[in-house]
Amino acid sequence: MTLTGFFPPDMFAPLDTEERLAHAPRDRTVKGMVLESIAEVVVESCGRAEARIGPYMAFADYPIHELLELLPRAASLAFPHMPQRKAMCFMGRRAFFAIRRSMAGKALFAIAGRRFESALPLVTRAYSMVSGANVRLAHSGPNEAVVELRDIWAYPDCYHPGLFEAALDDYETQGLVLVRRLSLCDVDVGIQWSPRSRPPAI
Repeated sequence: MTLTGFFPPDMFAPLDTEERLAHAPRDRTVKGMVLESIAEVVVESCGRAEARIGPYMAFADYPIHELLELLPRAASLAFPHMPQRKAMCFMGRRAFFAIRRSMAGKALFAIAGRRFESALPLVTRAYSMVSGANVRLAHSGPNEAVVELRDIWAYPDCYHPGLFEAALDDYETQGLVLVRRLSLCDVDVGIQWSPRSRPPAI
């Protein structure tokens, strides 16, 4: 399978925050560890008191609208000279590691050992753990995969690719994360990676 119709995330496209806030379900929630991972980036840049963000309880539920509002604000605070979408991608990377280092995340990803391709099937469980999101590994082949993100409102075409980039880094795998945007809240993430090099024969 070739990743037809997939492209690198457009980090310079205008944000659509108001449209997302208007259409995102009011009953959708996200775990505090995701919000706190964003707050940590801002605190490192300008301090919590100045940012007036958080703190959040790791496994408490917060409205998804809080995440939608926090992401662009945090991007501007932490990286004022960077396109907001690019800053959000970086924050997505931090969210992955926040999930990874939680007790539940450690237990979940321990199943995969140190192979990226073994970790990918666990992504749906990780998403369910923090937000109950509708995520499915739609295709998994030699050195490529497609993950369907459905009804996900938190900037799935720029914030969420960062999570998969971080996963590649965490598993010491060289790869590329692409997106295919279907709607405001529906995105396919395409991932291509290089086969792990084998040690030289003795």
